[in-house]
Amino acid sequence: MVGWQSVVNDIMAAAHRARTVPSFDEQARAREVARKVADAKRIPLWPLVVAGVTLFLPYGFAWAAVVLALWLVVAAAAYRRASELARSLNEQSAQLTAGHQRQEAEVRSLVEQADQGDAVAMQRVLDRWRQFRPEVLRPFNPQLLQPTGGEWLIRGDALRREDIPHAVPRLGRGGRTVFDKRKAAEIDEDMTELNAAGALSVLMALFSGPVSRLLDVRLLVPREAGREMIPWVVLSGRVGATELQRALRSGARPSDVIRALGGDVGRCRNQRLTAAGPPVEEPSATPAQSTAARVTPAPLPTSRASVHASSRVEEVTVRDPYGERARPVDFGEPAPPPSASARAVPKPPAEVQARLTAPSPKAVRGQFSVVARQWADYPGDPSARFYPFKAYYSTYADMDAGQLKFYFKWRGAFRRGEVLETDLSYVFVHVYELLHLVGATSAAHAASELERLWVAYQTTYPKLGGYVVRWVADLYVTEVSPQAAVDWYRRAAGLGGKELDVWDDRALALVTDLYWTAGDYAGMPRPAVGFLTGEPRLGDNKFYREHNRDGWVDRGYREALAVADRTFAAQHGGSLRDAAVAANGLQPYSREPFQGAVYDWKRTPVMLGKVPILTPDSVAVKTFRGAVRYAENLLRAERGFGSKLRGVEVEPDLATALDAQFGGYVRATRPKAKVVIDPAKARLLSEQSVDVRRRLLEGAARELAEQPPAAPQAPRARGDAPVSTKENPGLPGPNVEIDAVNAGRLAEQSADVRRRPLEQTTPAAPGAVSPSPADDLVPAGVPSGLLTDLAAIRAALGGISGPARAILEAMAAYGWELPDTSALLASAAGGALLGPLVDEINERSAEHAGDVLLVHEGAQLVVQEDYRDEVHWVLRGSLDGFGDGSTLPPVPDRAGAPLREDWPDKAFGPVEMQALAIVAAGSPGTPESLHALAETNGLTPLLLLDRVNEAALGSSYGDICVDVGHSPPILLEDARGYVTELLERMGSANAPPTAGAS
Repeated sequence: MVGWQSVVNDIMAAAHRARTVPSFDEQARAREVARKVADAKRIPLWPLVVAGVTLFLPYGFAWAAVVLALWLVVAAAAYRRASELARSLNEQSAQLTAGHQRQEAEVRSLVEQADQGDAVAMQRVLDRWRQFRPEVLRPFNPQLLQPTGGEWLIRGDALRREDIPHAVPRLGRGGRTVFDKRKAAEIDEDMTELNAAGALSVLMALFSGPVSRLLDVRLLVPREAGREMIPWVVLSGRVGATELQRALRSGARPSDVIRALGGDVGRCRNQRLTAAGPPVEEPSATPAQSTAARVTPAPLPTSRASVHASSRVEEVTVRDPYGERARPVDFGEPAPPPSASARAVPKPPAEVQARLTAPSPKAVRGQFSVVARQWADYPGDPSARFYPFKAYYSTYADMDAGQLKFYFKWRGAFRRGEVLETDLSYVFVHVYELLHLVGATSAAHAASELERLWVAYQTTYPKLGGYVVRWVADLYVTEVSPQAAVDWYRRAAGLGGKELDVWDDRALALVTDLYWTAGDYAGMPRPAVGFLTGEPRLGDNKFYREHNRDGWVDRGYREALAVADRTFAAQHGGSLRDAAVAANGLQPYSREPFQGAVYDWKRTPVMLGKVPILTPDSVAVKTFRGAVRYAENLLRAERGFGSKLRGVEVEPDLATALDAQFGGYVRATRPKAKVVIDPAKARLLSEQSVDVRRRLLEGAARELAEQPPAAPQAPRARGDAPVSTKENPGLPGPNVEIDAVNAGRLAEQSADVRRRPLEQTTPAAPGAVSPSPADDLVPAGVPSGLLTDLAAIRAALGGISGPARAILEAMAAYGWELPDTSALLASAAGGALLGPLVDEINERSAEHAGDVLLVHEGAQLVVQEDYRDEVHWVLRGSLDGFGDGSTLPPVPDRAGAPLREDWPDKAFGPVEMQALAIVAAGSPGTPESLHALAETNGLTPLLLLDRVNEAALGSSYGDICVDVGHSPPILLEDARGYVTELLERMGSANAPPTAGAS
């Protein structure tokens, strides 16, 4: 033992063990039986080896048969012995189980009789307590005396100072045991608290019944001088389960609990003993109780052995806790005189009085749950000022005096229903209190307070829900039941838990399965819809943000899920959930509770249920994803949205069902057009239109008059003929004749003025991300609906590799769609595999934009239409040319050769063609040129020439064309004609296209 704190739990546990029987672990017994039976069945296997060896000896078969026969006899005997042992052990297990049940029934009956006040039963319970008390309490010997006049008495010896260990053993040098002396103050404290803990444990063992009983406790210790016996633990009053439970909340020290019950415990300071003060009489005691028969001890004996025999029964008329005829004793320090007005609880010590005043940083140190219970009822100072408070894992110990005052003011206001502005760290301290049930009457009450706290502050602190939802579920599963936690998760989905950061993946799977099992797609939260479709950021796109008014698109998603499930069930005879469970099974959802919280109670892992295992390739996920995306395209077509989702794959039957369902859905939800004409506003607009036209015509006429006379010109083509504009009756001013050339120039100036807002940022150099005024803002002047995801696409493409960027540039140059076997893509990839590059782009876009950028439609690789404007801006720095039907200029590969559809031979890329041209030239600088070209493309000269020969093998020539063994490399004689023709065709392909060429 090192201090009373190290054994106080064992002391209190003795009371519980005295009133109960340790549980009999039938599973552990069954495991032990199985182990012993398995040991009995073991037989040696070496005879089999001997039998195998004897086969090679003369008459080996006979010898082997003899060995095997003997081995079989031994095996049969082992199995027979194991069977008998199993039967015997099972009988013993049954006897142990029956014996435990009998013992449990006996102890239960004994405790019931003791709670009813049976003296014999209470004595037997006290004997059981003595059996289970820890070794340090062996000198602590209380005796229970028969009640006289309805009052029980407990008399006996308390622990003396010399009974407490004065030294602590430890292992010293050479393995010797060394004893370290303890401080005198520690021994003094142990004497007080151990005696109080022992008395409290006895009271819990004997008087934990529902009926409060009147008792008188007096435990004595000898005084050093004269060996007189002085009271050390005294108590007089009614004690029962209610009183004990109330007193146990009063403090962490056993002496505080005894004082809360109305008693007192002696003190030892500097080895000087101060007797316990007299117990205080209950204010509710009746006059009859004051004159009741009492057991009063004779004059105090001078030895420990004689104290029990000297007690006798007498009739007294004055209630004196110390005994009417007890002789006066000098207790070392004067005992406090009895109060004139009796009180149920004596005056608390100084540290308890401090709790009634303002808390200080020193008063809130220690284990969080203990400190929280001490200040659970502190109301706070209404005049306290706000002080900012930010701390990780915030507790009282992190606050200074001003922050402590404001915290208790805020907590008191919140308990009254007021929501004051505060910092998040203050909120978390109250969350931790409620997790420990501090300030709540039950777990359900604590959970409701946490729910109210979350709803009150979720707008100010959106991240709060990510912790509170999980911790409330942990509170329910540890204190109530797993079903209560599941019900809470379902309720939380409608209280603000629809945000993604509230749910972890497994909790979201649990909530989703609740709705999925019931077929409740209409009430399913959007995160659950995204979970079923394998798209956590479902709906995070242009169309959703623009057209999901009143949840129109969300309802469409849920309609699609229901249609997909009905169609699948009609085809296969079971729901999509049944198919997912049959294919992948269920997985348990268990976790350690209260992760990330300041929590020092129950940390045992908890089980919340089992959920289906869903992967991106699950039939349910693929079906739901296709149905939702197909449905969104139907909704886009209904609203005339310019782009659609690409790469959508659904079964024909499902597509038919979705078409039929959404035909009615869009008709039922189509907004009814309302035309309201304001005549005054229409008249004003007409007048403004007339004025604008007049000003434009006057300006054009003035500019034409200021120009010098034009020189004679050749006849204009039909499109260049002058246009004569007659005066409009509704417009003032003369007739104006406008030259078509000047009108064209004015139109170009007007277009330039309209285009300038789009070019406020400097176009980026090829291969670099173009800067913008702000990553999260759309550049000024961009038409509505464009570049809404610019920041996300900029971030996604900012970290991709060069070949991946070249793929996007090639697709942007040729209409955003190319076959995945196209030579353009192969050349842009620079010899790298196309699949990993597509995955790289999609992983980055899914991370930043929430959706993939490239999808496959059959053999076509397609850029999603929703992101084409953002990709165009990131690649070119503006929207020039986007959406007018033209394509971007051909993008050069890493060596600078343009990619053209009329490339001379699709087997050769630009890099291979340049290497082939260098070798064909046969100049003295061939090695240096090849080395430079290879280094530019991240290759070695040998690898570069290998790629040339591989291309030649795949070309129409069908054989290698470069002799790599020659120094420097040269063309093979048979390949010279083919290479010369190929290089000539490459030269014509690089020429500017003629008119009308594609």
